Amino acid sequence: MTEAKWSFREGTHLDAAGAKWNSSTDTQSQNGGNRSRPFRTNTNDTLPKRFVASIAGDVIIGGLFPIHSSSLGYLCNPMTRDQAIHIKEIEAMLFTIDKINEDTSLLPGVTLGAHVLDTCGSSAYALSQAFDFIMGALGQDYGIEHVGDVRAVPVAGVVGALRSDVSIDLANSLQLFHIPQVSYASTSPELSDGHRFRYFARTVPTDTYHVRGIMQLVRSLNWTYLSVVYEDTSYGESSYTTMAELAEEYGVCIAATVKIPLPLELIEDGDYDEVVAKLLARTHARIVVVYAWHHYVRGIFEAVIRAGMQDRFVWVGQEPWPTTECQQNNEDTPQPSSPLNAEFARIAEGSLSLHARVLPIAGFREYLSELKPETNARNPAFAEAWEHLFACKLNNFPSYWKSGFTTYCTGKENFTTILNTYPTLVMVSDVVDAVLLFAHALNNMHRDLCKGIPGLCPQMNPVNRKDLMRYIEMTSFEDWSGHLIQLDEHGDALIPYQIWHTRQQPSGEYEWIEVGLYDFLHDNFTLDYSALQYRLDRPTYPISTCNPQCEAGEMKLLLEEEICCWTCKLCSDFEYLYNDYECLECPLGEAPDTFHQTCKPIPEEYIQYYNKFSIICMTFASVGLLATVFTCAVFIANNNTPVVKASSRELSYILLGGILASYAITFVLLAKPSEPRCALSRGGISLCFTLCYSALLVKTNRMSRLFQLEIGEEPKFLTVFWQVVFTLLLFSVEIVVMVVMFQFYPPTVTHHYAIRGKNLLICAGDKDATYLIDSAYPALLMLLCTVYAFKTRKVPEGFNEAKFIAFTMYSIFVVWLAFVPIYFTSGEEMEVRTASISIASSLCASVILGCLFLPKVHIILCRPQKNCRGTVGKTFKMSAKSSNGSVLTSPHNCPPDDIAFERREIIGTPVEGDQTVD
Repeated sequence: MTEAKWSFREGTHLDAAGAKWNSSTDTQSQNGGNRSRPFRTNTNDTLPKRFVASIAGDVIIGGLFPIHSSSLGYLCNPMTRDQAIHIKEIEAMLFTIDKINEDTSLLPGVTLGAHVLDTCGSSAYALSQAFDFIMGALGQDYGIEHVGDVRAVPVAGVVGALRSDVSIDLANSLQLFHIPQVSYASTSPELSDGHRFRYFARTVPTDTYHVRGIMQLVRSLNWTYLSVVYEDTSYGESSYTTMAELAEEYGVCIAATVKIPLPLELIEDGDYDEVVAKLLARTHARIVVVYAWHHYVRGIFEAVIRAGMQDRFVWVGQEPWPTTECQQNNEDTPQPSSPLNAEFARIAEGSLSLHARVLPIAGFREYLSELKPETNARNPAFAEAWEHLFACKLNNFPSYWKSGFTTYCTGKENFTTILNTYPTLVMVSDVVDAVLLFAHALNNMHRDLCKGIPGLCPQMNPVNRKDLMRYIEMTSFEDWSGHLIQLDEHGDALIPYQIWHTRQQPSGEYEWIEVGLYDFLHDNFTLDYSALQYRLDRPTYPISTCNPQCEAGEMKLLLEEEICCWTCKLCSDFEYLYNDYECLECPLGEAPDTFHQTCKPIPEEYIQYYNKFSIICMTFASVGLLATVFTCAVFIANNNTPVVKASSRELSYILLGGILASYAITFVLLAKPSEPRCALSRGGISLCFTLCYSALLVKTNRMSRLFQLEIGEEPKFLTVFWQVVFTLLLFSVEIVVMVVMFQFYPPTVTHHYAIRGKNLLICAGDKDATYLIDSAYPALLMLLCTVYAFKTRKVPEGFNEAKFIAFTMYSIFVVWLAFVPIYFTSGEEMEVRTASISIASSLCASVILGCLFLPKVHIILCRPQKNCRGTVGKTFKMSAKSSNGSVLTSPHNCPPDDIAFERREIIGTPVEGDQTVD
């Protein structure tokens, strides 16, 4: 890693050269009071027309450098120490031209020259200076040598300028005259527009890559919340715009955005205090990215000191931080190594900056160390810079302003001390590359046009500037450090960025070291985390996030007052995290995983045989089945006995079949839902009830009709055959109804989500109760049975079965009245619904079995003596005459039969023992 050091200690009042500071010239109060920056008012002081550094040559390269500063009062101000250090860039250009001229492999027989002018950091002044180059172009193209006192200087191209806003204005003017321009420091993305700036190129990358490198840097350190300060120029505006566009891509939020207005000379301390106040207002944002020239950064640092927040921020940017420059007072009197410098270093400690690759230039330090004002005649500004850099006054040198220095230079000053004071020779290698780019482009042109003949051939005398620009765009070369320099299609250099870091050593000295590299061309980012140090006593960097990272399954709720701040909210039980800021509900039948990252199907549930409701229902149904089977066995074993015959045994067997099915349907209802099961459960319930009620209806109807016959009237459709036929006809109606319903509502399996966290597998009819439509017909049969049972309630006392049937129907009616409310009030509880249907079916079957068959089984098994024709009913006499007038009496040995037997004889019904008696 490249390393440079400078040394100063708090309380020291000596600059790097050892010159003393005259504190009486400091108008800045030590308590942080406001300090104005008036311009010099000595009207006797006048600025010379030109500051020119020049080298004669066959081909001249122009140069535009900020030797002085600009202001509103004057187009060009006296030199300050901040500006004086830029003398090294001018000397870098002159040094490079010297080396090129010594290299016989470059431009054989051709010498390069230089014509360097001052921009004063002002677009207006730079344009006035550039008239030298424009007149030179006019002289080459049209033979115009001068206009007024503007001398025509024919140049092949121009190196400069430093600031992007100055370069933009220069490029707009120079391209009108086809003068190529290569900047060594202008990084605004606006200059990448090849249609607007056809004759512009640069040896530094565009800030688009720089901003991307900054974003990678802050994300690599887990900083997601930062503030941005930028100057109101193309450089600052475009950099901020690019950062705002990339913020979401890198997951970074911009807290405070502060624009520094121009011009510099009108900004008061209060303006800088307002900038710092806006930064402090965002309490969670500890990182400040700066896209502003170091003059503005100094004002911000002074405001930070006034606020007492030297340890508050981590500064990230591009330019070197103002840690060693002396504060300038109103009279431009230097204050070398003031205590303020130590505070600047304290503020900048831990800072990070990205700069296009800074490489040492072999021999340049030695070249600078040998320069003296007395011997450097080709650079008139060198003497003035010397005075400001060493805070001393030179003898026998004209001063265009009163410098304010009272101490004369000793002659022992050496530029090496200044090089040690400044962190590194920033921008020197970029200037060298700019000059080398011109040299290699001219060399390629010379090779093609002059065919290797030394000297300028006619085809290059003068140099065709349009052709030169095309050569510049196609030129790539290895610089003096062995690195490849090439331009992209926009004229931007594809040079990686070095990451520089300011840190304090245990000795108290501060060092500026290289800690990483960002090679955007190969998408390579490296950072030496072990070399990073926030503070000597606190090495770990502060956290710069508005909120801690949300946990898994938590979304971010943005706060109104802090657009980049949020609170974390856990997604609800059935929501998953759609993105950082939104939870969405899972579809029905699905639930989020443990971390709410995705939805997964909820396992299917259905009523199981081991469920408590199922056990109760199956127990009840099983007992009923056993009882029904037992009853059937008893009836079959006593099939020809009077009790069985008297109960209409064919209808009794049909009725027992319905009872058996009513109990068995419970096991179907509790089975796992499937299409066959749904069809059986849906049709089975209605068919079971229909079979039972059809038999009972035929039975009660026959009994009612029988006792309505007049003596001697011929009975119709009262035989066993017709009883069975009528029962089957009534039953077949339900079958037709089922077939039709299955066409409109086919039995299907569906999922029901009674509770959001459950996925119930049910039959479709269980949910919408459409199968109750199928039960309308058996309900009608039940109602008719009840009506007939009520009508036959007063038959003779011997016909007690009619009373049993009536009681049965009343009981069934009560069961269904209880079932319906339970069913419809159970809501979404499918288990309760299924259990209620099962219990209702078993209860109805049990009522029929208990009321109609239990008394007969009791007689058959427990009172066999009553199982004869004479004792089936009670003996009574009735005065009934036959057709011939005789009185009927029982001819059998058994006790007299009931009125039914007598009545059958009257109507001619056979009474032999093998016939049915009713």
